[in-house]
Amino acid sequence: GSPQMHYQRPSRMPISFYDKGYAASLGVDTAAAVSADYPFTNNGNFGVNQNQHWGKLTRFRRGGTEEEILSERVNYYHKPIVNFKHFWTPTEKLAVSNVLYASSGKGGGTRLKDAKFDKDGQIDFNRIYRTNVYGTAFVAAYDLTSVNDTTQYISRNYIFSQENNHFWAGIISTFRYQVNKKIDISGGFDGRYYYTDRYQVMYDLLGGDYAVPASVGTDPNNPATSKIIREGDIFGYKIRTFVKQGGVFFLGEYHKDKLTAFVNLTASVNAYNRTNYYELKTADDQFVSSGWKTYEGGTVKLGASYNIDDNQSVFFNAGYLSRAQMMNTVFIDRTLGIYDKIHNEEIIAQEVGYSFRNKDIRFAFNAYNTMWNNKPVLQLLPVGTEVYNANVPGMNALHQGLEFELEWAPSNLATTKVKKPIIFEGVVSLGDWRWTSSGEAIVTDEVGNEVTRVEFHAKGVKVGDAAQRQVSGGVRFEPFKGFYIKPRYTYFDNHYADFEPGSLEGENANRQSWKIPGYYQFDINMGYTHAIGQNKYLLGLRVNLMNVTNVIFISDARNNDYYVANSSDNANQGFNAQSAGVFMGMGFRWNVGANFTF
Repeated sequence: GSPQMHYQRPSRMPISFYDKGYAASLGVDTAAAVSADYPFTNNGNFGVNQNQHWGKLTRFRRGGTEEEILSERVNYYHKPIVNFKHFWTPTEKLAVSNVLYASSGKGGGTRLKDAKFDKDGQIDFNRIYRTNVYGTAFVAAYDLTSVNDTTQYISRNYIFSQENNHFWAGIISTFRYQVNKKIDISGGFDGRYYYTDRYQVMYDLLGGDYAVPASVGTDPNNPATSKIIREGDIFGYKIRTFVKQGGVFFLGEYHKDKLTAFVNLTASVNAYNRTNYYELKTADDQFVSSGWKTYEGGTVKLGASYNIDDNQSVFFNAGYLSRAQMMNTVFIDRTLGIYDKIHNEEIIAQEVGYSFRNKDIRFAFNAYNTMWNNKPVLQLLPVGTEVYNANVPGMNALHQGLEFELEWAPSNLATTKVKKPIIFEGVVSLGDWRWTSSGEAIVTDEVGNEVTRVEFHAKGVKVGDAAQRQVSGGVRFEPFKGFYIKPRYTYFDNHYADFEPGSLEGENANRQSWKIPGYYQFDINMGYTHAIGQNKYLLGLRVNLMNVTNVIFISDARNNDYYVANSSDNANQGFNAQSAGVFMGMGFRWNVGANFTF
């Protein structure tokens, strides 16, 4: 296993939070409040690398005097895995392999119950800590109705962790058989069983001794012990989801002269069962379960390639995929409830392409058309002053596009030591990705009760979260053997913000999301490889310089983001830069690496 821990920055912010000048250039009113949730006195302008989820804290209650840096958003995980592999080749034509594996993962992610910020846009942990220890003018630091002890303080604000642990075991068995010189067949079985445990645990009481959570989320089966929560105690929810998955697959390949063709068939079944340990037990003292829910799927793929001559070839692929929904789009949040209108995702795809190659030039072109039906969409949706989970089943999207790739290495520039000292590269990707349907968002509260349903219309709205037009050019130059330098320029455009379902109704039905400004990145990669000991060993060094010109750009956005609402854009329905919540792209950065081969 490889244990890991890192801080996070999960929340989008208004553009002026990062850079007021850049925001103003996009038409944002930078004099308006950045956000009702983030009322910074200096109105943002904190820089593109700002992370608002951390701050500084001195734990003075028990004699602490050192100031520590603390993040409310910490992700930690450890997933050790063990494999047993078996390979068998009984004949020259038949090969069989089996892999038996098991894994046990443990980890989670933390967050603050109620974020409080200082004027510099950081979490004001010292303010939270003092409130937990001293109370306020209106509320005492202790709660005698919960703990009859004035020296023990109640934490009304704290950091909790949402744990997600699992055990996983499975087997993959495959075979490959050469029928004759023209035909190969392969196939096998993939089966796995696992369960996930999800629960909430008290992570850091921030100066207090205990907390008293709301009645929602306490354990009804242990009412005497679930009211007072101390660090390390489970509260909020506790569920276990069981998953059984099985599938068979077959691949047939045909080779003759200039023609290669294949057909691929699969069939699969997913079964889910969930137990809620925070739901009252049955009369016979058993925990309540949802019962097994089963969903089948399968694929059919076929394709062929044909070599026109020694330099040219064409290919064609087509496929149909029926994929069972994953458990997070089957169960309603952390409950035993099942969403209605559950249908398999259906993906129908076609692709054609052409390539040309000689000693100097390689050129490739392909066109694709993918219809993605019943694509699941899980989002947060505001209803009144509250924000709830929303599941949007049955959404359809059409992805179409063209891709070009060119590599030119002039052979007349070759030297005796460097075969191809300079290589020119170019890539063009042109996409047209759109939603093709309307939908109904099913809004539920934290315990799975349906709050409302929101009709919206997204037909023709561009799929967000990806630049649909990219143009890239680079040169790989090797001035002497072993050393290369490769500058590359890439331009990103036709990039739209994710849509917000609640705003696509009425006069805004099918309205296009805000289009993120196009931007470029200039990167330089270089490396050197040196042979040691008569070429028995190789030492490699590499340096990567990214966004060398330190361009300011937006990498991700949400249209009409309810978390950045303000009064200057008509209740955050502006479909513009003012109403968007964004992640800014990273500025100039670099990394170095080394490897030793023996």
